[in-house]
Amino acid sequence: MSESCALSVVVGDADAEPRRLAGCVAALRAATAQLDAEIVIAAPADRAERCAARGERGVRVIASDGRFTPQLWRDGLRASRGRVVAFTISQCIVEPAWATGLLRALASTADDGAVTIGAGGSFALDADATVTDAAVCYLRYSAFLDEGREVRAVREIAGDNAAYRRDALERHDASFTDGFWEVDFHRRVRESEPATRLVLIPGAVARFAGAPGLGTVLGARFQHARHFGAWRVATGGRPAWAIVAAAPLVPALLAWRIIRRVWPQARERVRLALAAPALAALACAWAAGEAWGAVRGGPISASHSQTLIA
Repeated sequence: MSESCALSVVVGDADAEPRRLAGCVAALRAATAQLDAEIVIAAPADRAERCAARGERGVRVIASDGRFTPQLWRDGLRASRGRVVAFTISQCIVEPAWATGLLRALASTADDGAVTIGAGGSFALDADATVTDAAVCYLRYSAFLDEGREVRAVREIAGDNAAYRRDALERHDASFTDGFWEVDFHRRVRESEPATRLVLIPGAVARFAGAPGLGTVLGARFQHARHFGAWRVATGGRPAWAIVAAAPLVPALLAWRIIRRVWPQARERVRLALAAPALAALACAWAAGEAWGAVRGGPISASHSQTLIA
């Protein structure tokens, strides 16, 4: 690896939609303009050559043999140089204070001496978000829509808006065989490094928009859930019959969890109601995929956990 820099931002660009990626990269360049930073875009090998950001100063494009965002993150991570590595996706537009806020949090230590090894930000729907965007956002990020007013220690941060110390990532590099599935990484850190912490910080907001069409998103949710169901069975977390039996209840459980988190935020209620049909379809796709994966196995090795579901 060449000489290190302070921050690498790894963008998982699974869809290679030029306009969306351009907005993401422009926001990242503004957020890192005063920093010793690089932007690494990881795209599937058959799409990387067409990536609109190729040749931009301070931006590198990495061709990955993976198609899932965690696999793209893994390859971007291994190609990056930063002492801190941040992860996001091309559907996220970060705020100007995003990078400095994450770096400041990672330089902090808790009152009890716990070292901060990961910091995450919150999410908001972009002004141009579609109904499908809203459904995807609520499904993935309902736990992270409330920005809060102070730094707080948490069990989970969303990988789509997070930064980690490289030394912590490298200590668990063997866990990234199938990609950087952040929930599994967090679990490993909690079990082996009790004197560390993850924090959620105000100010590091990512605005979400530009999800693919509903049909494409449904397919992706099914495949991700298939992986998760296979992983749960392979690791002994739950028998296949129990996952299949519970599948009819999963959409209602996900809906209840999302409504409980989102409804108290009055500004989100109308958009939540409009997104309800698409959200119901996505929840059903997740339940079906999880059951299918439990019975038939996943499309990739089931040795690692899925990203945060909701």
